[in-house]
Amino acid sequence: MKRGKIFYIEKMGGYEVGSEQRSGRPAIVVSNDKCNAFSDVIEVVYLTTQPKNDLPTHIDIRSTQRASVALCEQINSVSVQRVGEYVATCTPYEMTMVDAALAISLGLEFEKPKEKAVSAAPAPKVAPKEEPKKAPAPETAIEIAKITAERDTYKALYESLFERMVAK
Repeated sequence: MKRGKIFYIEKMGGYEVGSEQRSGRPAIVVSNDKCNAFSDVIEVVYLTTQPKNDLPTHIDIRSTQRASVALCEQINSVSVQRVGEYVATCTPYEMTMVDAALAISLGLEFEKPKEKAVSAAPAPKVAPKEEPKKAPAPETAIEIAKITAERDTYKALYESLFERMVAK
């Protein structure tokens, strides 16, 4: 099982309380590949197709057959025995956004590495190649998620106020 793969997680016994998500649904593997190779347990975030509030920990996933939301505020450990059939693989962009949402959920901050001052001869000028679209850096993705959440909050407030004004 590789990080970023989406598998169906078989249902387990027990019950859920409140907004807890449980098995019997697809989930993204978020634990690292070295642990996945040697452990009997993996960490996953479940997907839902139900409408959810716009939170910086809710990430849209389009790699599955149905548009889904990854609930990154709820990281779950599951036995590899409950991992069912393969569903899909997240795109690099989706995984960058999932990583940013996990960092927000866990309160992790990333620092940019300090560049070392190096004096060297200037590199020869080469025509720039067109590179494929890269996923944003984790700290950029975190900022995007925060700004998106703030924008969506203001939009919801505006729409609510507008509806009340029109109703009068």
